[in-house]
Amino acid sequence: MNLKLVFFILSILLMVLALGMCIPAIWDGLEGNPDWFIFAGSALTTCFTAVLIGLSTRGAPKRLHTREAFIMVTLVWIVLALFASLPLMLSDLHLSFTDAFFEAMSGLTTTGSTVITGLDTMPPGLHLWRGILQWLGGLGI
Repeated sequence: MNLKLVFFILSILLMVLALGMCIPAIWDGLEGNPDWFIFAGSALTTCFTAVLIGLSTRGAPKRLHTREAFIMVTLVWIVLALFASLPLMLSDLHLSFTDAFFEAMSGLTTTGSTVITGLDTMPPGLHLWRGILQWLGGLGI
């Protein structure tokens, strides 16, 4: 079994997630909301991790077998939800890790469930982040 390709694909998807985090960072920055720093830090952390994984898996074979595909799908769901939960955990919502992970996984799976109360008073960047997670999940990540 060759896991190099699995981790290489994971690094690409983490980079896409990091780029997605930049959109709410820019939005919050333009709105004057201090949450932009949380999104920027989360994007940098995610991007740094993606680059490290990508560099360590250079030269991966181009063929993905069934066993590797199953492992990749499992890893992608878990790892992307972990990194997607960073802005939710670090924000002023004070979500626990479990709640932030649930919220991120709910977005990526396009379930639509939420544990957040007071959605109407939530900062605009976090609303946008929840929408981006739904959109990325709808694309099939």
